[in-house]
Amino acid sequence: MNVLSIKELHFKYEDRVVLERLDLNVSQGEVVVLLGPNGCGKTTLLDCIIGYRKHEQGSIHIAGVEDKVFSISDKAKRVAYVPQSTSNIFPYTVMEIVLMGRNPHIGKLSAPRRKDSQIAQEALRSMGLTQFADRAFTKLSGGEKQLVMIARSLAQNADIILLDEPTSSLDVKNEMMVLRRIKDMVRKTGKTVVLATHQPNHAYYFENENLAVNAALFVQGRIKHYGAPSKVLTKQNIAEVYNVDCEILQYSDESKAFVAR
Repeated sequence: MNVLSIKELHFKYEDRVVLERLDLNVSQGEVVVLLGPNGCGKTTLLDCIIGYRKHEQGSIHIAGVEDKVFSISDKAKRVAYVPQSTSNIFPYTVMEIVLMGRNPHIGKLSAPRRKDSQIAQEALRSMGLTQFADRAFTKLSGGEKQLVMIARSLAQNADIILLDEPTSSLDVKNEMMVLRRIKDMVRKTGKTVVLATHQPNHAYYFENENLAVNAALFVQGRIKHYGAPSKVLTKQNIAEVYNVDCEILQYSDESKAFVAR
């Protein structure tokens, strides 16, 4: 059974159709990389999955159950979301941010229990952030903030984690740090990850690290090409989707920073 199944999904902003009869099936432990130009529907699809936007037609099933039956809290126990950017308004500590991931499991008038703190601490350890637990979130680098948000999603204990351009504002070093942590997380926990990005190399990276990964190329609100990155991220398909010429390079180098195939 697919952990996430989307069928005939349709969404529009006023008169502009963004998603049109979109189908997507994702298995447990799989990484799906959403690729396509700005405005193609990647973020809108994530918004529909978490319920932030309501689709007009079609269906979304999570672990075989239609999402419409879930309360906000129940859905949050099944699907976690990491946005592109986070607000710097309040100087919460890193531990406080990660503990927020436990909110769906805590009563409205209840405080975090010892178990919740232990889960948050383990999430921090998995992201290599234990030493930052008492540091103000606002004082972290961009890459460290993204890892904290991923740790929060882990503490949420959802089977599905949605990542919206998690490396969009990062330098090369921090980009690779985030990608490696995502890879390690999937290997260790078997979480399902749906990741929107502008970088085809991200899909190649996960494939070259031997994860179960598929790339989804968006064209005008639909997934036009879908499958293993080495199969669908061809020169012709990338030219069709992005309207640019490119070359697909192959090399092997254990010290590589970026990966191309």
